[in-house]
Amino acid sequence: VTAAATLQGAISSSRDSMSDTQRIAVVWVEGLPAGEPTADKPVMSQSGVQFLPRVMTVVAGQTASFPNEDDVAHNVFSLSKAKKFKLGIYPKGDTREVTFEKPGVIDLFCSIHRHMHAVIVVTPNEFSAMSEVGKPYSISDVPPGEYTVKAWNVAHNIVTRKVVVPDSGE
Repeated sequence: VTAAATLQGAISSSRDSMSDTQRIAVVWVEGLPAGEPTADKPVMSQSGVQFLPRVMTVVAGQTASFPNEDDVAHNVFSLSKAKKFKLGIYPKGDTREVTFEKPGVIDLFCSIHRHMHAVIVVTPNEFSAMSEVGKPYSISDVPPGEYTVKAWNVAHNIVTRKVVVPDSGE
């Protein structure tokens, strides 16, 4: 049996007020092997002329699906350093896919509907969690060792902390 612990914490902010999207936080552990990406495809739909969910995580190497559930066409694109792509204009019922090869924060937009914006946080491995500012997060089965933990949210970008994970416990 391999020793492992649960990494727990909470994200705090000095900001007094945040929108629902600004409250979302993604936490991940760097320094662990990537492993094989799962066959599951995270889904970010276009519905109600918005992206749903507004923030999503993907593990590096994983493919995400972008179905158009609206009665209007969309053109999903990103100019982000970690992944640049343009899916082209596609109608309701069509789905496009993108594979995210490397970690990073990806801003998504629609060239037809300028108000549409979402974020995909591509983590280096499956050791990640999504939470909200002020609420706890938990990452299970982290092997013992010294790691860098990163937390992202749209209001504060990326914050980095060093942690030591014990052989077991929290």
